[in-house]
Parts: sequence; structure tokens; C-alpha cells
Amino acid sequence: MASLASHIDPDELIQKFHDHPAHHRGFHSSTAVNHNTPYSSRYASISQLSKFKMPHDGAPADAVHQMLKDELDLDGRPNLNLASFVGTYMEEQAEKLMIENLSKNMSDADEYPAMMQMHSRCVSILSHLWGVQKGEKAIGSATTGSSEAIHLGGLAMKRRWQEKRRAEGKSTEKPNIIMGANAQVALEKFARYFEVEARILPVSEKSLYRLDPDLVRENIDENTIGVFVILGSTYTGHYEPVEEISKILDEYEAKTGVDIPIHVDGASGAFIAPFTHAQAGGPKWNFELPRVKSINVSGHKFGLVYAGVGWIIWRDESYLPKHLIFELHYLGGTEESYTLNFSRPGAQIIAQYYNLIHLGFTGYRTIMENALSNARLLSRALEATGWYECVSDIHRKKGDHKFVEGQKPYEDGENSAAYNAGLPVVAFTLSKKFKEQFPHVKQVSISNLLRAKQYIIPNYPLPPNEEKTEILRVVVRESMSLDLLDRLITDICAVTETVMQSDEIDLAAWQPFANTIEKTHGSRGVSSRDKHKAKRPMHHDEDDFSEDDEYSQESDYDSYGEDDEDDDDVNDYDEYYDDYGYDYDEGETPDDSDIGMPDIESLSIDDPGFDPAAADPRLCNRCQASERPVPIDMVWCMEFIQTELDNDAQRAEDAMEVTVRRLPMVWAWRDFMSYCGVEGVLTPAVRQQTGLGDERAAAQTLALVEREALPAIEAWMARREGRVWEARALRQAWVAEGAGRLGPEVVECLWLLSGIVLAWRLGREIDMFAESL
Repeated sequence: MASLASHIDPDELIQKFHDHPAHHRGFHSSTAVNHNTPYSSRYASISQLSKFKMPHDGAPADAVHQMLKDELDLDGRPNLNLASFVGTYMEEQAEKLMIENLSKNMSDADEYPAMMQMHSRCVSILSHLWGVQKGEKAIGSATTGSSEAIHLGGLAMKRRWQEKRRAEGKSTEKPNIIMGANAQVALEKFARYFEVEARILPVSEKSLYRLDPDLVRENIDENTIGVFVILGSTYTGHYEPVEEISKILDEYEAKTGVDIPIHVDGASGAFIAPFTHAQAGGPKWNFELPRVKSINVSGHKFGLVYAGVGWIIWRDESYLPKHLIFELHYLGGTEESYTLNFSRPGAQIIAQYYNLIHLGFTGYRTIMENALSNARLLSRALEATGWYECVSDIHRKKGDHKFVEGQKPYEDGENSAAYNAGLPVVAFTLSKKFKEQFPHVKQVSISNLLRAKQYIIPNYPLPPNEEKTEILRVVVRESMSLDLLDRLITDICAVTETVMQSDEIDLAAWQPFANTIEKTHGSRGVSSRDKHKAKRPMHHDEDDFSEDDEYSQESDYDSYGEDDEDDDDVNDYDEYYDDYGYDYDEGETPDDSDIGMPDIESLSIDDPGFDPAAADPRLCNRCQASERPVPIDMVWCMEFIQTELDNDAQRAEDAMEVTVRRLPMVWAWRDFMSYCGVEGVLTPAVRQQTGLGDERAAAQTLALVEREALPAIEAWMARREGRVWEARALRQAWVAEGAGRLGPEVVECLWLLSGIVLAWRLGREIDMFAESL
């Protein structure tokens, strides 16, 4: 039996066991505090700096500086943060320029005309670098980063589409935009924030884990405002085929007359492809293609500037709708502005101009070619161990994309032109042979052990549809010298040998670390490895949760990793229900259903093996063999709730236990909500239990549960993965964690749903036990 444990509050320990000198008890003390150094002040041992509330009185500058400096020593070393694309090195002269101009504000063009001239020069330099055509007047702006730039580029495409549709007398409702499942979150944010349907297309090994041109062809229509094409996937570094997609859009326009533009997200690649011999792997990717209307880039990535600057360029001013540009007059002059932020630092723009002028084309080329060369060396070294294979392919001969065991590495290329084009990113995974020999080793333990050596090398799954493959990823930046690379390879090999010599119990200590208290309360997210599973999926657009609509009828959870054939039988709900004699009109439910669910005995379920009197999943194998529920499971689960969980709590607590399995349980939550919500089954139940007056309010409660409660429940389960809980205790924990401060109607809805999910999972565990026998 596991020993009991309780939560320890470190702040309480410090307060309780801190020295209490006599004067605190009413006696005089001769204890003196001077301020010769920060460590002789009272903040060294008597008082803490205030953390969460502003103090009444301030503290000496040197003491505050030293205490904050000491706390920041706990951060990782920026140069060893191999997860980030953001630069961590600048030359001393560039740093001086930035410090000298820290107080300058980009919003005040009249006050800082010299800085604004440098801004204009950067826009011009980037326009020419990206192939602006003769006769076109490129226009652009600095931003705080690529995220803002992507939003601006997407918004311009949306407005151009709306203007054209209105001129043609057509509807401007339901705009959509195309992107791959490998898209960085900024692209998805644009769609959600600016009310555009995100058509996120699955990626595959066949498509090199990037946007699939064939799927683009199948998903565009007259409402497509544009296609986001990524020049350098953050997952694997692959460039997406801009020219191939452009040709598909050309063909579509020739056939239908619909003109669909391309925005190139070149957050990293637009500062790499122009300089490397490999270019973008194809003849064209930039403004040389007429269909490419805008390009963004991060100056603080491979533009080699510290964090805080991005760029967005349109090939001609005609592609930036005039009504999106604001004229400002109150700062002493007239300024035109098209940014999401107003005040923003100008020092980074000055540093960007410094780099462009100081390094020149050949300087940038040398740095980018060096980064690619080091990335190729790391890739070859990893594969040579036999322990790893690379998903990225910049180290392979041009046209050769797959890892082949035993194949001699290609080393004959003089420069990057002989190899596959891409970002200097190494995405690698444990080899099949290693996994067979050491099945107890989880790849995440490699990441965590390397973190103990101060490297940050993330471990996470590939995009949805390929998420069964987890990768470790290293971004080779300018500051990755050959000496540091040699040290990194040595440490990866040492860590790998360590896990090979460790048993499962030893490795358990290197599973994902727990969050800090501050992070737990400051964020509702989950661990990075589950980032594309934990949040509300982007294919649920804003209309699914509007006040004017019922709960969304979309149920596209294939992207959570299931094979298509597993879901064929449940995509068409009406057909599936009809097969079992389950006939419901939308919003209708039997009058005699005490909690809004169908009366089991009234259903003509053509299944002689089903006995409602023996609904205990321990006695009757009802749930499907899949890790995903199907609609008819809902009926069996509700019978179990009625006969066991709700009416025989003592038996449930004494006899029934269930193992926390975050992923299948979250699937079950979402799937059951989808089945029940679509068919109008849960809506009356929620209305009856919560007292909500109409189905719209009940549907909104269901939406609130998915948007607010489920992420909290999933995060809670992630911290308790694999633990065994009594059934009722787990149900109560789900409800308590998910409800928070959302109100009593959400509590009732969660209680109903949690019973369905729990009953299904109990049955599933019995299925798995029976199969093992």
C-alpha cells in the first residue's frame, strides 16, 4: 500500500522556522542591519522581496538588482536553449546601438525621423531580397514579431476577398483559409481572432510532414481567402512547396475564375533561403511568383536581432486595402499606421539595419551556410550511432528524403545546393532497433537528462495525423560553434548510454517535471508534448460557439491520431443510430427519461447479447474494442450510471477502480459531447438538471464545458497519468477540477458527462483485461 503524503507549502515553512529575535517578542534587540553591500541589507536574511503585491515602501536599488539577478541565475543559458529559433547573440557594436536607442518609440515618427528612415530602408532591402518585380511599389512595416505580421497579412487577404465579393454581389460569410497541421500557432490564432474558418490539412510522411499540395487542391473553394505556405516548418524544418501550390491555384483560377492569393510565412526561412546555395529547393518561392502577395519574417530569428522585431511586406501597395491604414496626427506630424501595436521599441529596427549593412549578402550567406553545415554534421553523427534516425533531411542528397538503415551518409556536397533545402533544424527520434532493444526507454527521458546538463532540447509529437512519432529537435543557430556542437554530440551519446544502462524504475525519475505553483496558477495549459491535443481544436471555428447557433455539429477528431477507418462507422451519426433502431429527431427526447437520456427498454437494439439487467461492465463486454467510443456506447453507459454509479455509491466506491489515462479519456469526453450534443440528447438533460430555460442556453453550457472545463480536467489528468482511482472519487475530482468558478449549471453538466465517460472507461478496461486473457 502506498504511503500517505501531503502538500508542503514552502512559504509556510520559511515563515514558521525563520529566526525570531527577541525584539519580535517585545524585547529590545541589538541586532543591527547595515547597507554596505546588498547582502548586508535586511533582504539577505530578514525580509523577502515582495512577490505578488506591490510593497508599501520600496527597496534599495542595489539590493533589488542583486536579488533579482540571483533569482534569474535559475534560468537556463540562452545559448544552450536549442529549442528556440530566436537569436541569443549580437555583436558588441550592435548591442551598444540598441542600448543607446532603448528609449526611442516607433510610434513617434515625427520625433525620430532618422530611425524611421532606417525602417524604410529595411523594408526596401527586404523587398528586393525577396524578388519584388519592376513596376511594383512594395510596402511594408516592422512588427513585434512574425505573429503580428501573419495576422496583418491574413487580415489584408480577408479584406481584399470581402471587397471583391461585395463588388460581385456575393455573400461575404464563411471565409476560410488553408494551412497545414504543421502550422505554427500564430496562423491558427489569426483564423480564430479574425473569424475565418481554418482548414487545417493533415500532414504525412508522404508529404514530408508539411502542407500537402494534393489536399490543397481538394479543399479550396470560392470562399478561400488565401493559403498560408510555410517556408520552414517549426517541427522538422522542411520548406513547403510554394511554386507547386501556386501552380495548383493557377489551374483553379483558369477553371473557375477564383483568384486565391498566397501568403508566405517565412518566419525563419525568408532570412535563410535567399542567402543559401540551396535556396528554397525549387526555382521560385517569393515575389517572383505573381500569386505570392505578401511575405513575413522574424528579424529576431535568422535576421540575427534580439527578440522584438518582425517584418511584413506586400509586393505592391494595391494589395494592402486603404481602409486598413490609419492616419495619425496627434504626435506632431502625419503618420500612416497598419500594425496591431502602437508603441513599440525602435532599437531592434536600428539593430536590424546594422546587420543588413554590416554583414551584407556574403556575410549572411556565410552564417547560414555554416548553420546548415553544422546541422548536417549533427544529423550524420546521430544516425551513425545506430540509436537515432532523423526525420529532417537537410543532410541527405537532394531528392533523397527517407532514412535507410545502413546507408552510407552523403558527404560529397560542396555546399547546401547538393542537399535538400530546409532550415538548419535537426529533428530526430529513437531508431526502431533501439526501441526494440530497450522498450522501457521513453524518449522524453533523453530530453530531461539533457536538461540536467543545461541543454533545452524539446521532445514532442509530430503534427496531428503523425503524432504517434515523437521527435527531439535541435535548432542550429548562428552561435552553435563547432566546439559546442562537439560537446553536444558527446553529451547526447553519454545520456543515451545512461538510459540504456538504466531500468524502468530508475528512468521513472526522468519523466516530465511537475509544474511550479506559479505556473500552475498562471496557465491552464498542459505539457508541451500534448500542445495540439489539450486545447480546443482549431477546426471548431468561432461560429460553433456563437449565441445564434446550436452546439457545433462538426466532429473532426480524426486529427487526434486515429486511423480513418476506425471512424468511418461513426462519422454519419444518423445512419449509425438507425442501424440500432435508435430514432431521434433533433432536440427530441422521450418524456419518461428522468435525466434526458433514452429509456433503455424502449430501444429496439438488434443485439441479442445485450442484457439491460446485467449492465455492469465487469459482467458484460459492451464497449467497443477501439480506444474511441461510438454513439451506441452512450446508451450502455447511461444504463450503467442509472443502475450502479448513481444508485449504489457504496458498491462503486468499494469495488470499482479505474486507471487515469489522459488521452483516451479526453477523447471520450469530446466524442460523447459531440454525439450527445448533435443528436439533441444531452441538451434536454442539461436543461432539466440545470433549470436553463431553452436549448440554446443548454448548448452554450456544453460549449462552456468544452472551452473552459475540459482543458482544466485534462491538465489535472496529465499530472496523474497511470494512477488508479476509485470510480466515484475520480468522478468527483473531474467535476471539482472542471467546474472551478463556472457556475452550478456547469457542475450539473459535468456530473452527467463524467458518469458517461467513467462508465465507458470502466467497460473499456474490462475489455482490455478480457482480451489479455
